[in-house]
Amino acid sequence: MTSNKIFSHLKPLLKNRQLLGLIVANLVVAVLVIILIGLSIRPSETQVITRFSSFGTTGFYWGYWWTLLTYILLEIIIVISILFIASRLIKLNRAGLAPVVLWLSLIMSFILFMIAYSVTRIAALG
Repeated sequence: MTSNKIFSHLKPLLKNRQLLGLIVANLVVAVLVIILIGLSIRPSETQVITRFSSFGTTGFYWGYWWTLLTYILLEIIIVISILFIASRLIKLNRAGLAPVVLWLSLIMSFILFMIAYSVTRIAALG
């Protein structure tokens, strides 16, 4: 994708102050989530708990500590895809849905942080 195409997608988003505020809020929340999750991950040579589930007999799944970095990757994917979806909604004259999508992405980032922080706290114990 060339820089002209990128700027053509971002231009309508930057004209609307409400959308611009939500975009800035999404980016700030994403940076905070990435920093906080990154700081809560503790490298270890042993296997740590990387996820938990209520299914199965154990509930805790063990893996290497670097698999916890996928939560950071997931946050990056969420923010990039939501910004792309919001820009496409503006281009398709569906500007009323763009703030809803941006608010939902803030909620998704919060849920991601709560789950990732809980898992990294459990991983620090193991």
